[in-house]
Amino acid sequence: MAQSACDRLNRYQALVETARDWMWEINANGVYTYVSPRCRDLLGYRPQEIRGQTPFCFMDSADAERTRQQFAESVRQGRVLLRTENRYRHRDGRRVILETCAVGFFGAGGRLAGYRGIDRDITVRAQSEEMRRYRELFDNVTESVIIFERRGRVLECNDTALAMVGYSRKEMLQLKGSDFCSAETWPALSNTLGDAWALGSARFELDLLTRDGATLPVEINARVVTYLNRQCLLCVGRDITERKAFQDKLIRSERLAATGQLAASIAHEINSPLQGVAALLSVIKARRPEDEEMHQNIDLIKGAFDSIRDTVRKLLDLNRPGRELKQPMDLNRLVADTLDLVRGHLRRYKVKVTLELADDLPTIIASSQQIGQVVLNLVNNAVEAMTGISTHDTAMKQRTIFGGEILVRTWSARAGDTVYLQVADNGPGISAEDLERVFDPFYTRKKTMGMGVGLSICHGIIEEHHGTIGVENGLDGGATFIVMLPVEPPKAAETDGR
Repeated sequence: MAQSACDRLNRYQALVETARDWMWEINANGVYTYVSPRCRDLLGYRPQEIRGQTPFCFMDSADAERTRQQFAESVRQGRVLLRTENRYRHRDGRRVILETCAVGFFGAGGRLAGYRGIDRDITVRAQSEEMRRYRELFDNVTESVIIFERRGRVLECNDTALAMVGYSRKEMLQLKGSDFCSAETWPALSNTLGDAWALGSARFELDLLTRDGATLPVEINARVVTYLNRQCLLCVGRDITERKAFQDKLIRSERLAATGQLAASIAHEINSPLQGVAALLSVIKARRPEDEEMHQNIDLIKGAFDSIRDTVRKLLDLNRPGRELKQPMDLNRLVADTLDLVRGHLRRYKVKVTLELADDLPTIIASSQQIGQVVLNLVNNAVEAMTGISTHDTAMKQRTIFGGEILVRTWSARAGDTVYLQVADNGPGISAEDLERVFDPFYTRKKTMGMGVGLSICHGIIEEHHGTIGVENGLDGGATFIVMLPVEPPKAAETDGR
């Protein structure tokens, strides 16, 4: 009988020690009293290194705290069955996910003495489940989602991210974080990502570099997460192109408002003393009716005052476009007439103008005075860009100037509801920095003359006509301005203007 019991014990021990799962026993204090050899395969520790320890010593800190509380509650209530999943730290540093099934055993007096259980490695299964959950998240998120490993390589991304950057999934998984920005931007971005790893999260804006070399403004929310059993950086990106455009428009509007306020202040400071001096001159003239020569001199002075007053009025008018009457006008004729006004100026600086005016251009509803001002400003800017001098720079007029060429084109959209005006020169072009700011008030690169309000006024005029104006550098050099104007203004806007 004793031999039979011994045989059963040996068979049981052989079964426990050769099983694929890790079997163990802990007392009511959670201390291991028995550990099967399988623990070495699962966690890298020998049984004697684990006996006398608690399971919580080998768990992730968050899981250890939670499981310690659950275990204490189970012992207090005398609960027989335990089922949990926890993340353990392997001896080599990697994380292992174990599924625990345990049954309580009782000692003298029927009190719960501890638990005997089995731990099974479900890391692969848990990772597959985690992948499925992430995939569901990716497929249902409208923002771009990219997951980076610690060294910066892309581990996963969603379809929205692929559409944003233009890469295939296979190409994407070969990239690193540095591939999504310019070489000049990467050092600053690298520091920001370093902060995200250190602090757990970061939020920043980035000019994202796409596959075709274009840049796209995006807002990035980065957060450190555990993905596939390792620490990764989850980056959620949102395209903020429209928001940036709105912000730029708002800033430009605020600057234009500041320009108007400055013009009104200047007008007040100039007109008030002018009125006083003009009134005093009228009094002097009335008291000396017989002095014809003095009358002539006073009239000359008053004429100069009128000229100053007109200049101030024009300054105010430039900052409140839209007051002139809008009526049907021929854009081609307006362009030709405007160029006739500056023909002598163009000859002086040896600037050649080529006209390509569409024969079937529709008549548009617009202010000929304001659109003429836009054409004149664009042509003058082209002359200054090519010759390097201002139209007001009289000191340069006696020098020999090598001019350039200006192309002025008009055409209409197929639908016939829009007309286009292009003014292109073969000058040095515009720097990348200036391209974004040429329409800002008081922004100028002119050294001798110019206040930097001409293009901002043109922008305001075209916007008031419900059109658009843009600029780009030509492939062969020079700058190209393109104005788009509707043939007829929107009905609601036209009614509101009345």
